[in-house]
Amino acid sequence: MIRGFVLGKFMPLHNGHKHMLDVASANCDMLTILVCSIASEPIPGALRYAWMKHEYPHARVIWCDEELPQEPQDENDHEFWRIWRGVVKKYHPERIHRVFGSEDYVVRLAEEAGGAEPWIVDKARETVPVSGTAVRSKPFENWSYIPDVVKPYFTKRVLITGPESCGKTTMARELARVFETNWTPEYAREYIEDEMDNDMENLNAHHMNVFCERHYNQEDYAWRNANKVTFSDTSAVETHIYAGTMLSEEEATKVNAHEYLDASRYDLVLLLKPDIPWEEEAQRTYRDRRDEMYELFKNTLDEFRYSYVEVGGVGEERVERCAALVRERCRKINSG
Repeated sequence: MIRGFVLGKFMPLHNGHKHMLDVASANCDMLTILVCSIASEPIPGALRYAWMKHEYPHARVIWCDEELPQEPQDENDHEFWRIWRGVVKKYHPERIHRVFGSEDYVVRLAEEAGGAEPWIVDKARETVPVSGTAVRSKPFENWSYIPDVVKPYFTKRVLITGPESCGKTTMARELARVFETNWTPEYAREYIEDEMDNDMENLNAHHMNVFCERHYNQEDYAWRNANKVTFSDTSAVETHIYAGTMLSEEEATKVNAHEYLDASRYDLVLLLKPDIPWEEEAQRTYRDRRDEMYELFKNTLDEFRYSYVEVGGVGEERVERCAALVRERCRKINSG
């Protein structure tokens, strides 16, 4: 049996790594992948380990989160190599026949691993011209080199929120079209229409808890399958507010919307002003309280420490204003 060994940070795993790992898999009978991380690195080691387990279920994937020296001081740093020789032996006690990688250190690592055969794959990055540094600093420019399992880490979430009849659904749909991605419709709206025949009088805490959970899960599905950014029409913010305005005080205490109010969940929150004409719908009840409800939204977002941008205007101007805010946010993310 030929045993192969790969050691790396995989921060993040990208298609250059996958090319090297595919070569390794094809040229040994048992491949061990040691994912190494330290606490100060920007991408959690546990996440990198999970990505690798997902992509290479046939390999023996091991996670090393020990605080170890990352680079030798010079070619005569014997202590560095003594430490890493011990690490390799600890995590791969069996004989190693081949050590694979894309950097020069593979030669020395193979030597320290008992005289294994070094295999350096695509060192010049000609087959897959990408690096972990490039992906981290400009993920959207390198999107095609990022595996699907890794893309959600870089995908940005945008929440469209605001009171009734302020254009949330239209905005989420239009932004998804502009950015060629997906969006999450308001689950409560669909549920009330399909399951309750728009019977607003009998709404209770159970219904609102269902709204929170299912909308949250649908957002996560969209996030895992989005193209760089995903948009959400409403969130638990709405449920929290309407529980307080539509239910009795006792019934409102049974609504668990607060469990889903996480300001860190969204990279951008767009609060739409109610400055467009009111459109009558069966589920809408606050036509004469639009400004009051808008202030309630602002107060709630402030209370739960959401950062948000207020957006007004009509038609294409309104859409372009929101699109510009999304582009600016993505530009900041894509510039390191």
